[in-house]
Amino acid sequence: NSGLLQQFDVANDAIPPVGSLIGDANLTSGSRLANYAHDGRFVFIDRSIDSNFADAILPLERRVRYVPDPVFDPSLPSLLVRPDGVIIWATQKSKPSDREVEKLEDAVSRWISRRGVRIGGSHL
Repeated sequence: NSGLLQQFDVANDAIPPVGSLIGDANLTSGSRLANYAHDGRFVFIDRSIDSNFADAILPLERRVRYVPDPVFDPSLPSLLVRPDGVIIWATQKSKPSDREVEKLEDAVSRWISRRGVRIGGSHL
């Protein structure tokens, strides 16, 4: 058993795919998630059409690799993935609600930076 069906408790009130392993996802650019995961950083896959998450994630670039992957399919969420492949945040909205931004802040604070990170403002 490879563990791909394993659910990890990574956040309060998380919904799928949060807590699952991503595997080696194919991206719209033709590249694969594995191409961005070699350096041990978290990976943020931004699937919003207009890169709405770039400004929020780029200040974390020492710990998070930002990968724009715009799609028109709302079933493919933007994702924050731990270095071990566990999805720790996801949203299917190009412009997330305040609650979704709060969940992203919680994930960043829990897994990346304990220094009360504030994400949001006009860029989301």
